[in-house]
Amino acid sequence: MQAPYIRLYDTTLREGSQSPLARITPEAKVKVIGILDELGVDVVEAGFPRAQPEDVEVYKRARELVSRTELSGFARAVRGDVDLVAESGADIVQVFIPGSEAQLRAIMGVSRSEALRRLEDSVRHASSRGLRVYVAVTDAPRMGEGELRETVRVSVRAGAEEVVLADTLGIAMPWDVEGLVKIALEEGAPSVGLHLHNDLGLALCNALAGIRAGAREVQVTLGGIGERLGNTPLEELAAIARVKGLYRTGVKYERLIPLVRKALKVLGVNIYPLKPIIGDYAFTHVSDIHVYSTLRHPGSFEGFDPGILGGERALRFGRLSGPRSVKLALETAGLRVSDEEARLIARKLRREYDRVDALDLEGLIEFAKRVLGRSQ
Repeated sequence: MQAPYIRLYDTTLREGSQSPLARITPEAKVKVIGILDELGVDVVEAGFPRAQPEDVEVYKRARELVSRTELSGFARAVRGDVDLVAESGADIVQVFIPGSEAQLRAIMGVSRSEALRRLEDSVRHASSRGLRVYVAVTDAPRMGEGELRETVRVSVRAGAEEVVLADTLGIAMPWDVEGLVKIALEEGAPSVGLHLHNDLGLALCNALAGIRAGAREVQVTLGGIGERLGNTPLEELAAIARVKGLYRTGVKYERLIPLVRKALKVLGVNIYPLKPIIGDYAFTHVSDIHVYSTLRHPGSFEGFDPGILGGERALRFGRLSGPRSVKLALETAGLRVSDEEARLIARKLRREYDRVDALDLEGLIEFAKRVLGRSQ
């Protein structure tokens, strides 16, 4: 049986813009949309036109750039919001409705029956404007089961093609997400999407649980940026698809790392060095046994070849380097040294540097020449 296809819905330019890490201008949005299209992302949510009127122009400019990526706009269950998304030229409108009682009171201040009436009206209106409609149910984990079932039924009856279950507070466990997805499917949702926050560090795990339960679209952000502690990271969800084969995506995997880094640079976001997949140390080896084994038997200390994601293996030398890895690394680079010379180099290396990643291979060669007094 073929692995299911999972659509990636990138919301970096809306959700990610709520992160203090990013500085997202209209010009940056247009550039990033082009990069995401090049990467193979299925849908890009470029913004919230009602909250940021300049987004309308962003959508119009982006329409001329994209070749495969669909454009989606965010809206409240209000006709005016929907109209702005339609005027922007988007393909999809994501209409959100507060799910929990707490958010219903805080955001809309109306009864649930009135909120559902407005939702149905806005979904039908969006369809009449030629938009495809997603309904996003915020704070879904804190809803009662009956309330969720009713919300899904109303959404489906009104013509929504997807129900997006949002763990807005980032408090759901994987089994909670599985249960929510199953309920939405039981109530006839044509497709189920996920919008997951990372407050407990579970956004990626919850995405995998939801996929296993039948969700077929996940909302992601570049580097996982977003409100508070962010959302499901695009690069991690895509990397798992390539490495583990549990599902398929449209991402061009061999370009994943460079394009994600490029987009984050446009947005002014610094990448944490220990960030999975895209961090500077993602494929870096420093300890003596790791460096030696990687040189002698590539893959012995790597779960996968970084090249399949557009990454590169890095060897670093310093406080943890020993004569075996030093000797083999230098010989690999064409500089032959004896066992005694390798011991001398390693001893001086550990003495002079207190960092484990003090030198790259070029630096090690220069250091070895200096220690041995070689000019060639």
